[in-house]
Amino acid sequence: MIVRSKTAYDGAIPSGNSVAVMNMVKLTRITGNTKWAELAEKTIRAFSEDVNRTPTGYTLMLTGFMFDTQNSKEIVIVGDSRNRNTTKFLHTIRASYAPHKVLLFKDTSVSDNRLEQLANWTSTQNSINGKPTAYVCKNFACNQPTSDIQTALSFINE
Repeated sequence: MIVRSKTAYDGAIPSGNSVAVMNMVKLTRITGNTKWAELAEKTIRAFSEDVNRTPTGYTLMLTGFMFDTQNSKEIVIVGDSRNRNTTKFLHTIRASYAPHKVLLFKDTSVSDNRLEQLANWTSTQNSINGKPTAYVCKNFACNQPTSDIQTALSFINE
């Protein structure tokens, strides 16, 4: 019988299964749809025996597991993309070290609601007084919105 083996071993190039786990975890954080997390968990469980035996061979899969179970954050920046303060705000958040973050940008200068269609949990998030505003969330429970970059960074680093 010919069988196609499934690998999860991460060599110089991460395995497709490990990349899939990471992508599914990020899709969960972006969309709020837990079916992606369930699929990621099933994939991790399928390889758990091998991962437990030689964890150093499964670094991306373990990173995906950590992304899902550790201190990951969903960050939504709401603002006008044509505004310099918004661009500065986005740049500062992107430059901050937070390996387990998903950053979404809700552009108030466009009338479409593509982000809300993809991530409907962002529908109630608006800019405060026309200023760029950050919503820093953990498991979709958000801190108070802030227009202060330093406050946003402190929420991210909590």
